[in-house]
Amino acid sequence: MNSRKSSDKIWMTLLVLLLALLVAPAPSGAEQDKKEKENHPSKTSAPPPKPVPPPRQVRPVTPNVQRTNPPPTHVQPPANATTVRPSGGAGPSTRTNPSEFKFEKPKDRPSGGMGANPPTAVHEGPATTYPAVRPSGGAGPSTRTNPSESKFEKPMVRPSGGAGTNPPTAVHERPGASYPAVRPSGGVGTNPPTAVHRGPLVNRPAFRPPPNATRAATPGGGATYRGGKGQQWTVDRNNHVTGFSRPGMQANFRPDGRVHSLQVTRPDHSVMTVNHGLRGGRQTVAVRPGGVRVVTYGRNRGFVERPLTRPGGYISRTYVVGGRPYVHVYRPYYYHGVHYYRYVPAYYYRPVFYWWAFNPWPRPVVFTWGWGPDPWYGYYGGYFAPSPVYPTAALWLTDFLLAENLRLAYQARKDKEREYQEQREEAATPEVQTSSTEVTLTPEVKAAIAEEVRQQLAAEQAAAAQPSQPPGPNALPPTAGNEVAPAALDPNQRMFVVSENLDVMEGGQPCALTPGDVIYRTGDNLIDGDKVAVNVLTSKAGDCPANSATEIDVSVLQEMHNQFREQIDAGLQTLAKNQGQNGLPSGPPPGAVAVPEGTAPPDPDAGSELTQQQQEADQAEGEAQEGSDGS
Repeated sequence: MNSRKSSDKIWMTLLVLLLALLVAPAPSGAEQDKKEKENHPSKTSAPPPKPVPPPRQVRPVTPNVQRTNPPPTHVQPPANATTVRPSGGAGPSTRTNPSEFKFEKPKDRPSGGMGANPPTAVHEGPATTYPAVRPSGGAGPSTRTNPSESKFEKPMVRPSGGAGTNPPTAVHERPGASYPAVRPSGGVGTNPPTAVHRGPLVNRPAFRPPPNATRAATPGGGATYRGGKGQQWTVDRNNHVTGFSRPGMQANFRPDGRVHSLQVTRPDHSVMTVNHGLRGGRQTVAVRPGGVRVVTYGRNRGFVERPLTRPGGYISRTYVVGGRPYVHVYRPYYYHGVHYYRYVPAYYYRPVFYWWAFNPWPRPVVFTWGWGPDPWYGYYGGYFAPSPVYPTAALWLTDFLLAENLRLAYQARKDKEREYQEQREEAATPEVQTSSTEVTLTPEVKAAIAEEVRQQLAAEQAAAAQPSQPPGPNALPPTAGNEVAPAALDPNQRMFVVSENLDVMEGGQPCALTPGDVIYRTGDNLIDGDKVAVNVLTSKAGDCPANSATEIDVSVLQEMHNQFREQIDAGLQTLAKNQGQNGLPSGPPPGAVAVPEGTAPPDPDAGSELTQQQQEADQAEGEAQEGSDGS
């Protein structure tokens, strides 16, 4: 009984407590916090919300610095935002992950100016090896793996292979000129890079004048030093020798310290000049007693010129190319005080053979030249291609003479490489590609050359129809008082194919022309007494750019015309021997007749004299190089 009463009392107490809790008012938040702190003094309050970080500031990309990409963060763009493509333009995009790109404002270009292009997108994905852009505009292997170095804005490629923003324009015709327009080559990466310049010699020493030398300042910061024994040095503002002279020798030097030009006067009063062209290669000219002239081009080519003992003042040149000699005859003339030579053919053909050569053939023919294995043909494949068919012999002869000149250009290039190879111990700096581009020989240009070939064939036909009139026994050589205009100034002769390396001035800067380039004579009047205005129609990479204007000596232009006629005659000889074979049509018998005035025996000592002159030029350059050191 007592236990039951005790149990009821306990249940009654619990019920009262439960009702008290239900009807009691809820405590305020502050009271709860205070009570919580009193019951749990070590527990801190809940952390406040994290502040939103400011937008990431994009800094200019530093080359060769690896950056860690942030984790992808999906951001909802504003309603009025436009999506930017990787190329920088605005428009629709299929990309939905904004973390793939970050957008940069226009930044400083390498030239230092602010670009005006829209923002460009920089890929921030995994490190990838991107192709490097070569100087010629092509892509090549690269060792770069930093994605921050590469952007999705590639340079636009010009038709000629260079990088830029606009394609090159066609050649503009000058008022009054009627030369054919030149089209760009249209190919990308087909033309091999051509190197023409070399950097300065590594650690080129400054000039140390001899103890007894006197110094005189010159305008521009340079100076002239005079020493004993008639020696003299000129230096630039960096105290590097630009010229050296002593009795019997005068030399000029390039910025890299090598000889640019040299003149040596010997005790017998013969004079030898040495010139290194912009495109490499060395030309030596020696004028010796008795009217003998020895000229070398590179290491394997040149001629020995001697007067002939016959009336009329004719001279013969024994050329040596690759060890093989052949002879051409010329007659000297004067025009406005300029001394030049005119080619005299060794033989003429029957007039009917010329008629067959300059008139259209019965049907166009396909001819295989067989140049495929020749290294020059592959090297200049982007500049020259033979015509697919030949309707006339004139067009066939055009490709014949162009190929011969390009063969000469390739040989000159190999001579230049050999020259620099011999001087590798002096300079290890690489060659640098020039900015000018190659303009392909177009069918229009070749057709214009073929027309002048046709005119030359017609002139030779007229000469062949007349009996030869050799000069009488009392005939005298032409003199300055009996002037005859050179054929290079004939109004009908406008197109010229460059046959030797030639340095000219274009826009106040030097540039080079090499065999196979085509120029057009725009002027008829002489400039400064011995020059004439010309325009470059087509040129190879590294040469004077197409459509550039310059001036050339009349005597040099006449030598181009002589080479033009010589190559036509060589091509006619090939046609005469091979007509009716290898796809060539049959023609009338050529009936070659020798011209006594144009024939001469070869000089048996020509080869040895050319070799000797090369050795003398080597020795003279060595002495000039030593003298430039102040010794």
